[in-house]
Amino acid sequence: MAIESGLSVTLTIDDEAAGAKNVSGSTGATNIDTPIELHDVTALDDVAHATISGLSDFTATVEGYFDDAADAWFDIMKTATSTIVTRTFSWALSGQTLAVETLIGRVSYSRARNAEMGITAEFKLQSGSKPTWA
Repeated sequence: MAIESGLSVTLTIDDEAAGAKNVSGSTGATNIDTPIELHDVTALDDVAHATISGLSDFTATVEGYFDDAADAWFDIMKTATSTIVTRTFSWALSGQTLAVETLIGRVSYSRARNAEMGITAEFKLQSGSKPTWA
């Protein structure tokens, strides 16, 4: 596999009816974090730190543009503040896909001084399943 840019990223998010919608065309940036908790289990008689891995997690932040066309970014996010449902978050690049069951924790709407309208959403692991690339 070669080193690639992110020019062909596809972002798909479920709407409130669990229908997968490609929102790549109205998304400007994504940030995905897949941390694993680390636990310090250093004993009194150890001469160096001892660490074990704990739970896996997933968070994502998506910054999009105000696009209220059917099945676009605003249309998908507008129910997030009133309807708490699991949303499948899928991020794909070059045949590699990270699909995670998430809850939307926050949706922020902004208007910049230059009149740009933005929508930012934060996603958090919901299912307890370890995020895995396929």
